[in-house]
Amino acid sequence: MAAPYEAGVFYYRFPGEPKGHILGITQKVFPCVTGDGIRTIRELIEADSRARLIAHTYLKRFRAETERVIARGEQFRLVEAGNHCQGCEFRDGSELFTRELSSSMD
Repeated sequence: MAAPYEAGVFYYRFPGEPKGHILGITQKVFPCVTGDGIRTIRELIEADSRARLIAHTYLKRFRAETERVIARGEQFRLVEAGNHCQGCEFRDGSELFTRELSSSMD
């Protein structure tokens, strides 16, 4: 997973309990397009199966850069914060669970 990293940790602790519990962890995957050295950012957004669903949002945000061609393999991130309305994907992050994480939450 490429940076930045963002996750949601669902933690609870009942009154009177010395330790809480992690109910779940969700990883957030930021949408981006990857350059091919040929197509513009606009074309990459419109060709991407997820990005094209809210292309109007991305094209407005990056209006000054939409006609720029990015290098082959270069990633262009489409959002700064992980949320549904910006096209962020939410995935199971249970592999991030550790005793150390649980202890730090307590």
